[in-house]
Amino acid sequence: MMARVPKELRIRLDEILMELEPYVIPSEPEPEGRPRKPRSRRQS
Repeated sequence: MMARVPKELRIRLDEILMELEPYVIPSEPEPEGRPRKPRSRRQS
């Protein structure tokens, strides 16, 4: 589905999702003692 979306819009969507990530409650708690791995930003 996303293959048909122009690259510029996919990049914008990814940036917005990265901004929203701190506000989203994870669906599964992280195991004790294991910090979340930071997401790497994709370069275009």
